[in-house]
Amino acid sequence: MVVGWVLEMEQTLKDKAFGQAASAQKRKAETERASELDTIHRPGSKARSTNIQDNIERTSREDTTEHITKKTKLFKREAHSTGRDVSFGTANPEEFHSTNQGSSIESSLQESPLGLQLCILPTIEPGSPAALLDGYAMYLFKHLFQIAKVGKMIKDMKADMETRQQTKIDVKNALLKDISDIRLRKFIVFACNTDINSDKLTPHRFVGPSSRRIRKYYPDLDSCKTNLQRFLWHLFIWRLFGFSRLEVIDKLYHAATVEECLGILSDIDKCSEKPLTVIGAYGNFRIPVEKRHTVLDGLYSLSQTLAQSLISAHMSFSSVLDAIETQDILFLQRKGLVAWLVVCDLAEWNLCSPPTVKELVNKIGNPPFVKGKKSRGGSGTLEALFVVQEACKLEFPFSTSEQLQEMLTQVLDALKYAIGDECIELQNRELSMADMEHMLCKISRASKIGVRKSGKQED
Repeated sequence: MVVGWVLEMEQTLKDKAFGQAASAQKRKAETERASELDTIHRPGSKARSTNIQDNIERTSREDTTEHITKKTKLFKREAHSTGRDVSFGTANPEEFHSTNQGSSIESSLQESPLGLQLCILPTIEPGSPAALLDGYAMYLFKHLFQIAKVGKMIKDMKADMETRQQTKIDVKNALLKDISDIRLRKFIVFACNTDINSDKLTPHRFVGPSSRRIRKYYPDLDSCKTNLQRFLWHLFIWRLFGFSRLEVIDKLYHAATVEECLGILSDIDKCSEKPLTVIGAYGNFRIPVEKRHTVLDGLYSLSQTLAQSLISAHMSFSSVLDAIETQDILFLQRKGLVAWLVVCDLAEWNLCSPPTVKELVNKIGNPPFVKGKKSRGGSGTLEALFVVQEACKLEFPFSTSEQLQEMLTQVLDALKYAIGDECIELQNRELSMADMEHMLCKISRASKIGVRKSGKQED
């Protein structure tokens, strides 16, 4: 059996490694490891077999345990190159063979150095919406399914931390024992350890710390309608000045006017001994102190005019964006990130409609896509599409915005069938295209864990 073969080779390596590792030490640069694995994975490379024995002779420069682990991975890769069927330990491995995709593509997806492993897989029932997906759409669905399940884990782990009065966890936490990908573990740990990381990395829109704090003050639609202008004013200043800073949200709740808000922000600057300019949940987004008054004037005026419009009719997502555009407020442009987030927030209280698939595609941009090109209102959604493509090695199945809309609609239907009840439990509503956008951004951010820090604006 393959497993026995891998274990046998692992034992052989153990014997050789321990005999040569008297003065073993860790390699000083991870770049050497990445370069070596890339060489082995490159098609046509003779290093698949001949370099294994040569690499063993470098044991004296490595920690013995890490050496064995790395060599085991090399033999697994060699198994793939020779047609052996090696399992990589997923939550539901038999599900790999229930789709129209070949096992070799699935294995490549799991081991891809360009993205996270798929450790959490859905059960795809015959005749279900997911069973109708294939190719790229199937992989996109699986990535979204995994990130949604991770969101549930983050919520449960945060609750466990509160019960135990813990403020920090690490990747060795018992609740993470079934997650084989260390980068996915880090993603979950990062999301649990600080409020700003929770806001940045939680894939469910209204589970993060800032959204929960806002719900404390405005728990439902009736609480918003009591004084709709005041609610809108608070929501706008929270999004632009307080998101991911719970103490700032608490203080800004008491600001009823522009002057009061300016005074509170000034006091916060003094207490922190530096001006509050960067909203970390949005990457490099910042509002200079000298622009505060102008921005706050615009937000207050918008809260007044928009309150009148929302009272008279239930507005569409795009019509609210149009109303924001009319005010021409610095840092709250119609095609910007924060405007999208604010209108999604309004949809959470049923003050307007959630975004349609067409509105989501308008945000992502029109195909064909160019890697590295910034999309409107943040780059996270478009980057996520490339993350999935690079992992599964399949071309995009769309060349027009209409085809992209059709694919996203089919994928959302599959998600609703697979995790719809869970989303209702977490957010008290059904999945929407707002969730699709939010989860895509988290796929993008998860792919960067342990690789590089993102300074781009992302949801």
